[in-house]
Order: sequence, then C-alpha cells, then structure tokens
Amino acid sequence: MPRLSIIIPYLGSASRLEDTLVSVLENRPRACEILVIHDGSYRDRYEIGDEVEFIVDDEATSFVGCVNIGIEESDASIVHLLKPGALVSDGWVEPVLNQFCDPHLASVAPLLLQENQPDTIDSAGVHFGLGGSRKQLLKNQKLSSRRPPSADILGPSGCAAFYRRDAVEHAGCFPMALGETLADIDLACTLHHLGHRSLLEPASRIYWRPDESTTSPVVQGRQLERLFWRQTREFGFMRGLASHPFAWAVGCFRLGPASLLGRIAGLCESGLYREYREFLAHGGCDVSTTLPFQPATSTADRRAAA
Repeated sequence: MPRLSIIIPYLGSASRLEDTLVSVLENRPRACEILVIHDGSYRDRYEIGDEVEFIVDDEATSFVGCVNIGIEESDASIVHLLKPGALVSDGWVEPVLNQFCDPHLASVAPLLLQENQPDTIDSAGVHFGLGGSRKQLLKNQKLSSRRPPSADILGPSGCAAFYRRDAVEHAGCFPMALGETLADIDLACTLHHLGHRSLLEPASRIYWRPDESTTSPVVQGRQLERLFWRQTREFGFMRGLASHPFAWAVGCFRLGPASLLGRIAGLCESGLYREYREFLAHGGCDVSTTLPFQPATSTADRRAAA
C-alpha cells in the first residue's frame, strides 16, 4: 500500500498539468501513487499510464470536485494535493511525512516559492481574516539565509497541501460551496474547529507558477460572503461583524461593483450556515470509531465544558 497519494486535478491547461507531472515524476518518492483527476478531456500524449493513474469522472468539472474524487479514490493515509502549475523539488516529501508522526496533526503546508523569483515566498500557509477573507501568510517576503521562515498557520494553501486523509473526511472534505479560491481556507477553519492541528514545514519547498482566476466577480462575492458567515462565529463574531463592512468595500474596489450582487446573494443563504453550525456541533463526520489520529478538544467540546 502506498504511504502517500499525490492528487493532481486537471483544470483545462495541459501544459501546466504536464509541467507539474514532469517535476513529480523526476523527484517522486518511494511508495507513492500519482492520481490525475479529469472529466475525460485530457489525453495522455506521453503514454505514462504505467506511472500515473488517470481517473476519469463526469463530475470532475471543478477544482473542488476533482480533489474530492481524488481523496475518495486514494489508497494512502496521507494525501498530497498539487494544483497544476506547482513544481516540486528533490526531497520535498520526507520532511512532511516525518511531521505526521504527531497524531494530532491534520495538515502540513509546504513552503510555496515564486517560480520566477525563487528567493521570494508566495505562500507559507493561509489564515482567516476576521472580515471574511483568505490571507496568504508571508507572501512576497524574501527568504533569509540565517533562519527558516515560520508562521502560525491555520492551514495549507490549496495550490500545494498535505493532509491526513481521515481528518479531511472527518471535516466533510473540501466544500463545494466555497469554490476553487476559498475551499482551502474553509477546510482549514473546519479542521481547526474540530480540534485538529496544522503547521508549516519550510524544508518542503515547491515552486508556484501563478494563474489567472476565471471566476466572475458575482461568484467571488457570493463565496466570500459564504466564508464570512460560515466561519466568523468561531473566531470572534462581534469583531468580525464590525470589520465586515470594510471587507465589502475592499471587495468592491478589487473585484468591481458586481461583487456586491454576490455578497447580497450570500447574505440570504441562512440555511447553509445553520447546517454548517449543526455539523460542527455534532463533531463532524463520523468516518470511523478507530481513527488513526487523535483530535484535540473541538469547539463544540470546549463549549460543552464551559
């Protein structure tokens, strides 16, 4: 059985996918499987089906859909998500796998560096902004030769992330409602609420080639509003509510006035947020009675104790 499953979703750019595959195959660790998830639109031009498992599914039409299918099809206890455009380096896996000896650990963020400026950090993990935003930690900071970067992260970036598979299933997998851009921070919040830990492993280095978002401003606004109402309650509701109007203003400036329509639509989806709070109150998905990890005290448990 493989000790690591590398999941790569195909998102429409064959060149980005193939560049990522080349870097993985050149540096692949032992005892791992490589899964490429797509909807049938990719053709294996280089005939590498003996080294890579191509999984075709009609529902693999989005980033989140591909990732969740990959997690379901994977065999290893640790899954590694790589978005096309991520280029791995030699020895990027071992430091991370050593960290998963900690049974409380649910996810690990590798250090993402900018491909065109390898001494510049693109992301050292993500954190939740109180106004309902996704913050990339240490973005655009220069690497120091004196000490490795460190950050108190909430979770890894979806561009490149390591997860304990059972922990992701415990959290209900990646949320379809948050889309490609915000699914990683929403999952990180959920894992945190359920009592799991995450950390940054700076010895694991991956180079990231930026891509352009094709999500409309209306959809982005709606997803940002969903993120706010799903997650702010657990991080300080009153402070979050006070900063929320500023988040609307910033979003309108960055995405355009059309994003306000999405914000209003997201504001009206109270049923979605009620279901999510009930999910947390029940302790997430009961995937097994003998989980290999031992989650720390969850938000619901802490409230019950209080």
